Amino acid sequence: MDATQVGEMVEETHDQINKSIVPESYKALGPTWLSRYGKIKAAFKPLSTIHHNNEVITDVDLIIDHATNHFENLYNDNASLPDNDLIEKTIPKLVNEDTNQLLTLIPPTEEIKSVIISLNKETALSPDGFGGFFYHTF
Repeated sequence: MDATQVGEMVEETHDQINKSIVPESYKALGPTWLSRYGKIKAAFKPLSTIHHNNEVITDVDLIIDHATNHFENLYNDNASLPDNDLIEKTIPKLVNEDTNQLLTLIPPTEEIKSVIISLNKETALSPDGFGGFFYHTF
């Protein structure tokens, strides 16, 4: 058998495969479409067997039970993570306790009033929907 005959056999086999699995309307997409079609079809092939502890499971109900048990154990595990103080060690303290107390205090009424008076009346609306004009008026 020479190379020409082998090439003809390959083309003939390719055409037979093409006719058997590829609808006529998709043939215009080109030859690379067949390989992409096969890869996609193989990727979405239903799961028929799984291997677990040197054992092959083929029964669909056992596969479902195994998958369910695996993920239940994975997400219901009460494993405790050790507190390793990673955040405290890597992020320096930039605010001491006294400064933190000052930052969390509610400002006095006089300070709030002076800030509102200093607002420009023609400013854009704030996230609450009210602009400087509203606060000056009401």
